[in-house]
Amino acid sequence: MKTLHLYILIITFIFFSTFVSAQNCDSNTVVLKNEKNFLPLKRLDTLKIGFIRFGKLDTLFVENLRRYAKVEIFEARSKDFLKKTKNCNVLISCVTNGGDKTLSFVEDLLSSKKKVILCLVGGENLVNELGSLKNSTSILYYSEKDGLNGDILSQVIFGGLGACGKLKEDGGPFFKKNDGLKTYGGLRFQYISPEKLGLDSGFLNRKIDSIVDAGIKARAMPGCQVFAAKDGKVFFKKSYGFHTYDSLAEVQNTDLYDLASVTKITGPTPLIMQAVDSGKINLETFLSVYWSGFRKNKENITVREFLAHQAGLPAWIPFWKDLIRKNGKFKHRFVRHKQSHRFPTQIADELYLRKNYKTCIFKRINKLSLLPERKYKYSDLSFYIFPEILSKTYQKDYETVLYSNFYKKLGAERMCYNPQRFFSLSQIVPTEKDTIFRKQLIHGNVHDEGSALLGGVSGHAGLFADAEDLAKLMQMYLNGGTYGGERYISEKTVSEFTKTQFPKNDNRRALGFDKPFLQNRDQGSYAPSASSESFGHTGFTGTLVWADPENGLLFVFLANRVYPTRNNAKFSEMNIRPSIHEVFYKVLKNSSQH
Repeated sequence: MKTLHLYILIITFIFFSTFVSAQNCDSNTVVLKNEKNFLPLKRLDTLKIGFIRFGKLDTLFVENLRRYAKVEIFEARSKDFLKKTKNCNVLISCVTNGGDKTLSFVEDLLSSKKKVILCLVGGENLVNELGSLKNSTSILYYSEKDGLNGDILSQVIFGGLGACGKLKEDGGPFFKKNDGLKTYGGLRFQYISPEKLGLDSGFLNRKIDSIVDAGIKARAMPGCQVFAAKDGKVFFKKSYGFHTYDSLAEVQNTDLYDLASVTKITGPTPLIMQAVDSGKINLETFLSVYWSGFRKNKENITVREFLAHQAGLPAWIPFWKDLIRKNGKFKHRFVRHKQSHRFPTQIADELYLRKNYKTCIFKRINKLSLLPERKYKYSDLSFYIFPEILSKTYQKDYETVLYSNFYKKLGAERMCYNPQRFFSLSQIVPTEKDTIFRKQLIHGNVHDEGSALLGGVSGHAGLFADAEDLAKLMQMYLNGGTYGGERYISEKTVSEFTKTQFPKNDNRRALGFDKPFLQNRDQGSYAPSASSESFGHTGFTGTLVWADPENGLLFVFLANRVYPTRNNAKFSEMNIRPSIHEVFYKVLKNSSQH
């Protein structure tokens, strides 16, 4: 009997492995060459990728590649195009036709002595004509013309999808019928239609569209981005509406939103998790060991208690009020309209703060009296100081180490502080027309006043991102600390940080992360159907990220509900975030029952 059970287990395992492999493998893509298993691409932080545009239809190809990483475009028809790629170490190009002109282009491309990924799309005569070129690192062949949009090929290149295709006939003297190497998928996001999950895309779009359209029509928000993935498979990604109610700039999938408090779990928290793994920070150690300003009335409070909002700190301090006179004008000793050595910190357009003003903020936090009881109280204040602690812990600037340890490796380089340094304002969604502090439209600068006074870089707010890049970090958490074939955080630490810490004190919070309410589950900004294992965070500007390990569902929602003013209750009254989130739970549940 035991032997029979063992055979059944082995057969089940083989069947399941074959099924999973088939789900993550594209049989239309033939990998003809893959030198040193270069594909799928790994270690994105070591790669500078360029796409050489040879055909007119390559725009969609590049857009699909950019779902995974930063890719620069170069025109093959420009003079000395290879010289312009000197900063790249990987070149990708797509060829659809043969002939002398194409052969000459490919020979030039391969002479670059860089890693070259050559994509052949069309008839197998391309393999016959170009397959003999031995200098390429990788050669991919896709027989169908829809390969021109690069959807499947980009997924194979970055490991969202594996390749298992075979040539249907001989491809000249170098490649024979049935030739084709296998590559693996599941490394990064795979992009699929809802139908592949048993969902009706028409029904799903109608349900989400109706909620969003009603919100926009009621002026609860000008627009938004909605993103959903199941088990690492992206099945819904859509942008709605406009940047503002003037309807001039439509929201694009790559537009950046101010994340507000979602920064807590996407900025300091992942670095703290890594520091716990390496022993640089201990959750049971008093935070005063790492932050000398807390060696008086806060000296016996642990890192764990601060991260779980169990330290007894007040919710926040309106620091900006110290800069304003009774008549509403700025105090000249603190704020100037021109940047200078003494006033270097930009807090809005033509507004600059006095040098090292952050020391005043830290002193205020250090001197704070604690609340009478040590119980749950959501507070921004400890997250103001975590970047300072982390800079000291890693012996590097907080922003630099965050980018190098996470965003660049994840291929999430659009997630950043102070985005106006890297992106045009047309790519950044405005937040509020500030009438109480900065007296202008906040666009490209952080919305949160406290973060602005810290130069836009803080632990409680300040990050900007699009939904897709934000989702990569969240998927890493869902994967137990891995993404793209690399481990960022141990599975044990991810588990510890994403579980409720002080339930006996009626505190639902995890370490940095929010969790579902312990009772009255329909009170949150997430779906009532979210499991008790789920975790995420909301942001004041209208943002939400929520990951559910129990069913593999990842949800990202970005909006600027504070435009034109934060004094707009319609967004919360209409329950826009939880209603959209709940739709995904219901349709997935219905699909599993059929």
